[in-house]
Amino acid sequence: MIQLIEAGHTYKVHGIKGDLVVDFKKTLQKHILKTGVVFIKQEGNAVPFFIESVKGNDEFLIKFKEVDSPEFARKLSNQIVYIDSRNLNAEHLNDEEPDENNALLSFVIEDVVSGFKGRIKDIEEFPGQLMALVEIGEKEVMIPIHEDWIVKIDEKKKQIQVELPDGLLDL
Repeated sequence: MIQLIEAGHTYKVHGIKGDLVVDFKKTLQKHILKTGVVFIKQEGNAVPFFIESVKGNDEFLIKFKEVDSPEFARKLSNQIVYIDSRNLNAEHLNDEEPDENNALLSFVIEDVVSGFKGRIKDIEEFPGQLMALVEIGEKEVMIPIHEDWIVKIDEKKKQIQVELPDGLLDL
């Protein structure tokens, strides 16, 4: 039985032959282009569409077989694209794009001045600033990840030594 997972999204119609602009999850692109088939739900049913031609590298211009008019393609625009997950390798099953900030999760952050220690629970990106959500016992605090404050990073021990400005932890 087919096991569908979300693999991307169709956007607008392009040209007069029924091409569609499609964006696939980066981890699934090679698999999709190799198999040449995706599923789009129509009236509640997953309908297979076979890829006839592909143009582009990140955002693709896809021509599906049997889709030969802008009117038909418009019915497929702005839809979620699915694939059958039964033939995927484990590396493709990761829903999210790789996130380099997740590499810091579970690191212990230690202030060399105050002796404060806490485990990084999450990394959040704010405009112009990465913030570590640090767990200290029952409490959570946000600490800016600023390169000028980092003294040392030990990846083997999963530790980050920082020199935080006075009063930052008192907020």
